[in-house]
This record gives sequence, structure tokens and C-alpha cells, in this order.
Amino acid sequence: PSSSASSPRTSDLEAFALAGFDHASFRAIARNGYEQPSALQPLRRWTRAPMLYIRTIDDTGRPILPEVLQQVASIASAAVPHYTHGRFGLAGIEQGTDTRRGQAGWITVDWTRDATEFCGMAHVGFEGGAITLTYDQPGCSCGSQKIRPRTVKHELGHSMGLWHSGERDDLMSGLGAAECDRNITPRELQYLDYLYR
Repeated sequence: PSSSASSPRTSDLEAFALAGFDHASFRAIARNGYEQPSALQPLRRWTRAPMLYIRTIDDTGRPILPEVLQQVASIASAAVPHYTHGRFGLAGIEQGTDTRRGQAGWITVDWTRDATEFCGMAHVGFEGGAITLTYDQPGCSCGSQKIRPRTVKHELGHSMGLWHSGERDDLMSGLGAAECDRNITPRELQYLDYLYR
């Protein structure tokens, strides 16, 4: 996906280096250096508060439970300010059967019941992009929860500009984990501060 992000500024990176900035870790999480170290991506970050559109039906037209929609809205409202290091929150949340894919300023949350490949996926730092969550499927749900909170947080991290870090303890690790929930680590928050400066 294309990016609405600004290019990295050399002066900022030099300032980070003076403060013990770890270039390799930053390249992993902010430029896809963990999965594609020879093809680094430009920085992808939001320059304004995003709007979130949560679809109320899945890809087959079946409804999503209201409590699941509320769970995603609550997680997103709490997570986005962390992912921008306090610079932005959500500008608003809407729900419905339509989509906002391709519309600047929006992130659309879609649902699928096909768990053959993933529990979630998202465009990275892309206005008009989408998050797709696998709904109510073994391996992607957690107890009575139809989607793991960890998955929602992880995919929101991608939407706000983060790639996989390759660090097992990170929310954005990209490594398999079975727990229901996980919070972003202080190390990840540090790199989000760098990304959104």
C-alpha cells in the first residue's frame, strides 16, 4: 500500500543517535527492516487524527455482535493515542454496513470468518486502508471473546505505521503468541515517539 507519510529527517535521526537510539530496532519496526532488511520502506505515519469505520457485518453479510463492535471501538480509542505517542487520538468512530476503504482520513475495520491464513491483517500507515479481523473462529477467539484483544491492538499498530519488530515480548513482534491480550512495551512506545516526532 502507498503511504501518506513524511520522509525521515536526518537531523532527527542524528539527535536520536546521541540519546542511544538503536537504528536496527527502529528500522525493524518503522521501516519493515525485520522482514525485508534489504528493501526498507519509507516511514508511514499519520499526520492527523484518523477516523475509524467499523463494519457491522462480516464478509458473508452476517451481523457482528454489538459487544464485539464495542470492544473494538474501546480498544481503538485507548490504543491510538499510545501509537501516536499522545499526538493524536481518534477523530471519531462510525459503524455501519458500508466501507470507508480508499477514503483519506479513514481506517475501515472489516470482518471475515475465514481463519485459514490469519487472525488479522492491516495496511501499514495508510489513509483509507483497512484492518481485517477474523471473527469467532478457533485460534482467533479467546474464551467467550470472538476476537482476541491482542489481535485488535496489533493490527491497529500496523494501521498507525508499525511493522513487525521480531522481538518476542513486543506487541508488534510478528511472532506467534497464543495469549488473549498483550500491551505495547515501553521499548515500542519509545520508537513510536521517534516515529511521530
